[in-house]
Amino acid sequence: MSISNTTNKVIYQGDGSTKQFPFSFRIFDETDLVVSLYEIATGIETELTLNSDYTVTINGNNGGTVIMVTAPSSSYKLIIKRILPLTQETDYVEGDPFPAESHERALDKLTMITQQLNEQLDRTVKVDITQTNIETTLPIPDALKFLRWNSDASKLENASGITSTEYPSTISLGLDANKPTNPAQGDIYIATDSQKVYVCHSTGTWTEYKVNILSGTDANKPTTYKQDRFYWATDTKKLYWDNGSSWTDISAQLNVDKVDGADLDTDGTLSANSDSKIPSQKAVKTYVDEKTSIKDTDADTSLDVEETSDADTIVGKVAGVECLRFHNNGIMDLAKQSGFSAKRSTLQSIPNDTYTKVQYNIEEYDIQNEYDNSTNFRWTATKSGRYAISASLLSGESSWPAGKYWQIVVYKNGVNVKKGIRAVADASITTYLHSIVSCDLEVAENDYIEIYVNHNRGDTTNIHTDATFNYFSIHKIS
Repeated sequence: MSISNTTNKVIYQGDGSTKQFPFSFRIFDETDLVVSLYEIATGIETELTLNSDYTVTINGNNGGTVIMVTAPSSSYKLIIKRILPLTQETDYVEGDPFPAESHERALDKLTMITQQLNEQLDRTVKVDITQTNIETTLPIPDALKFLRWNSDASKLENASGITSTEYPSTISLGLDANKPTNPAQGDIYIATDSQKVYVCHSTGTWTEYKVNILSGTDANKPTTYKQDRFYWATDTKKLYWDNGSSWTDISAQLNVDKVDGADLDTDGTLSANSDSKIPSQKAVKTYVDEKTSIKDTDADTSLDVEETSDADTIVGKVAGVECLRFHNNGIMDLAKQSGFSAKRSTLQSIPNDTYTKVQYNIEEYDIQNEYDNSTNFRWTATKSGRYAISASLLSGESSWPAGKYWQIVVYKNGVNVKKGIRAVADASITTYLHSIVSCDLEVAENDYIEIYVNHNRGDTTNIHTDATFNYFSIHKIS
């Protein structure tokens, strides 16, 4: 089925009674959804647990419904997101008929993953498309500091205060207990913990004000008074203090008449490279809109769009190792995805009517070093998930009575869980019998998979030495 719906999330306002919340986007499985409660007052998002806090019903390819155990109250919003694992689930076997259904499903999943990544990228900060050589890796967080561009506007840095040549005194912020002990006249200090504003009207002494700042045109100042409020007149550039019965102009004391629009830089390229200008919010957004990399603090884990100029790729790295790459033709690579393949090219004797482990002893590749090709001849999962399993085995040339069979089976943790195609002699004949198995299994971390073979020919039978028939592979698909 094609994917024409670009939506991958929906947000509902709780009302204390509604428990059923529909979604219109397609999912493959109920675990493809992440459902969380967003507390409006605090902004805290809490992920909910499937089958404990909610259940999911799927409406074919047309979305479905999340059913809450407890109706969210009006203090919360319910967020429903489609979050798919960044895995490639489809295995194409050379020479098989073209698997149209599974191929389309794989394309649908890749489209959904692209929508998922695009939704996240839409919420990231980017720099202007014309900018180059700009470092946007955030500095290590420093308590009560804010971000600003450095002196040559090439990277962001932590800063503790603003000093402007347009404003002769210092404006700074921090904990109430950390305010300067000997302020100069005109200094302003904002206490972030107590939410108080301190103004120095006389050198060495702070005057305390509560934080309650209004703004508008000078003529529109409120005509009812409430002591210790501030009002910023956007047209006359005056700052007023509410003394409880009238507005007092304190602009002259603070020199705020000199802090006006001239101090703001609205150029989205920040080309002025000035120490005295402050970029506006719009300028900063424009500037970083074209930054195409998301990185952690030490830059060894990242998601890069266009790793190099005009590469038209998306590259993901974890701990410095590439694990994801989207090419410009839509192909996705998962370089470290779990997968292995092994084969056997020498004789192995198989007793009659005895399930015997096949010793695939030639390892062709093993991306996560999960297969033991010398002792136990088993694959052991390092991560939980769903895995595609394929195996093939050819008997040696033997005399087969009519109705006798040769069959391989899949063992999980020592238990027979999947049987392969049973090759049966239609008549008494000297020939080879070939059995194959292809399936997928849900596997937990440290579960192990082995291939066994069984026959009832009546005598010991050897495995053929042709390795092109004798192979075993496993690949993670979700």
